[in-house]
Amino acid sequence: MRLVLDTNVVISGLLWRGPSARLIDLVVEQAAAAFVNSFLAAELAEKLSLPKFAARIAAAGMTPDELCSQYLALCGPVPALAITPTCRDPDDDNVLAAALAADADLLVSGDKDLRVLRVFEGIPIVNAADALALLSQTAQ
Repeated sequence: MRLVLDTNVVISGLLWRGPSARLIDLVVEQAAAAFVNSFLAAELAEKLSLPKFAARIAAAGMTPDELCSQYLALCGPVPALAITPTCRDPDDDNVLAAALAADADLLVSGDKDLRVLRVFEGIPIVNAADALALLSQTAQ
C-alpha cells in the first residue's frame, strides 16, 4: 500500500510508540511504501529541530538531522505538484499534493483540517489507527 504520512504522524511515529510508530515499522518492513515531496521533507527537518523535541531525540542518541535523514531514506520521492487551493492552511495543500503525486492509497494525518475532507481526488484521508486497520484488512 502506498502511503503519504503527514509530518505530525511521522514525528509521532519517530518519537513515541503507538499507531504512527507501527506505520513507520510497516514501511521499514516493506509491508507498505511511504512517499514524500520536498515540502514534507523540509517541514520534517524544520519541526524535528524545535526545542520541544530536543530531549526526546537526544535520548534516542540521534540529532534531528540524523532522525530526519533516516526517515527520508525509507521514502520514495515525489514531485511537488501545484494543486487548486483546497485547504484553509496552504501547507495542507502541499500534503494533498504529495498524496496526489504519489498516487497514494492513503493519506495519513492527525490534522483535523485535512481529515475533515475525508477524501481528496479519490485518496482517503485517515488517522494512524484507521490506516493500520485498513492495512490489516488488505493484508488478509
